[in-house]
Amino acid sequence: MTKNKEIKIDLEKVFNDEWLTNVYNAALVAMDHTKNKDGNVEETARSVIDYNIEKRLEETILTELKKSLPKSINWKNKNLVEAFDEFKQILDICDVVDFKKLNIKINIGDSKITEQNLQHWKNIANIDYPNLELSTTKLENKNNIYKVEITKLK
Repeated sequence: MTKNKEIKIDLEKVFNDEWLTNVYNAALVAMDHTKNKDGNVEETARSVIDYNIEKRLEETILTELKKSLPKSINWKNKNLVEAFDEFKQILDICDVVDFKKLNIKINIGDSKITEQNLQHWKNIANIDYPNLELSTTKLENKNNIYKVEITKLK
């Protein structure tokens, strides 16, 4: 997982013909309803369109963010700051996307400092991210590899 990973979204697939037709029809119904109540038809149409665009973009971006979550991480050659930044980025994504449970294997290498800090980060994350519960387990017969389990509570 990199800090500035570029996500490519095909807007023609996101806003396809079926979606456009559905929004168009929804706007027509809302406009007709507004016209019968002597409301602002143009404002109603904009509101329906804006809502649907925002909703579709949010769904698309959250889906892409969820796909970006790693199954394994290698911290053997990363310094503590880089490892923490990557850990925090994963938690930030987990906090906004929908899932039940995520397991990530982290190879910490020979760094006892990273090993100790991983435990501290887990404890702090359990406080700072009330919608997430983290647990860490050192895998048996695996040198310096931890399983981090992140559970979404809400």
